Amino acid sequence: MNDELVADIEERLQALAPASVVLVGAEGRVLLERYLSADRSRSLALVDWGALDDAATGLDRMTGDARYDLGLVCWTAEAAAPACASLVIARLRDLRARQLWVLTTLEGPPGETDGVWTADSLVALGLTRVQRYPRSSPILYLYAFDLASYKPTPEWLGPKHWAHPDRWEKDRW
Repeated sequence: MNDELVADIEERLQALAPASVVLVGAEGRVLLERYLSADRSRSLALVDWGALDDAATGLDRMTGDARYDLGLVCWTAEAAAPACASLVIARLRDLRARQLWVLTTLEGPPGETDGVWTADSLVALGLTRVQRYPRSSPILYLYAFDLASYKPTPEWLGPKHWAHPDRWEKDRW
């Protein structure tokens, strides 16, 4: 992994400061080593793509009922089928991680589009593109999901725009 990528992920980890991390894809361990070794109280749960025979139950079997501060998915087309990966991402997003980062490629070998993510498929899972790493080979993209900032509360949903029962007899709607 290139230095720009490692430095950026380390900076993001320092800003977020997760106490527990679930990592799907062993190749991402390099990104977490320095952060985890700085404080022994930080925990890491490692899930290997090969051990996920069934994405949903396999992930639950490996992580138990735990909820982690950060879920990091390192995915390549060779690691797992996109269908399996999307189930894992959805499971982490919904049940297992407070924040989710997905580090992935969006393009496959020339002329091959089977088993490759598209930006639309990641956005459909509720992820937003955070960073592009052009110096890595292949080009990697970091997508993230954070429920706290996923959808801001619209103005019309505030009490200013709700029905006023005390005015029902005075005004017609």
